[in-house]
Amino acid sequence: MDETRERYINLYTDFGFKRLFGTEMNKDLLISFLNAQELRDYEESIKVYRDLFNVVNTAEKKGEAEGLAEGKAEGILENQKENARKMLSDGMDIGLISKYTGHDMEEILHLEP
Repeated sequence: MDETRERYINLYTDFGFKRLFGTEMNKDLLISFLNAQELRDYEESIKVYRDLFNVVNTAEKKGEAEGLAEGKAEGILENQKENARKMLSDGMDIGLISKYTGHDMEEILHLEP
C-alpha cells in the first residue's frame, strides 16, 4: 500500500512543483498560469453556450418554417375542396371539377355540400 502512494506525485509535497511554483520569485508565474487556464475555461464555456444557443435557435426556426408550410398546404387543400363544393352545387361536371381542383372524381363525390 505504501509503495503505491509513493509512485504518484503529490502536488502539495512534490519537490519539483514546490521548486517551480512555491518560491516567491515564481509566484507571478503561478498566478498567470491559473488566470490563463481560467480564461481558456471561460472561453470554452462561452463557445459551448453559443453552440447550444444556435442549435436551439435553428431548430425553432426550422420548426416554424415547417409549420408555416404545413399550414399553407392545408389551407390550399381546404380552398380547393371549397371550390369543388361550389362547383358541384352549381351543377358543374365532375370531370371538369376534377381537372381544375386536382382531386379525383371519387373524392369529389364524397364532399359534403
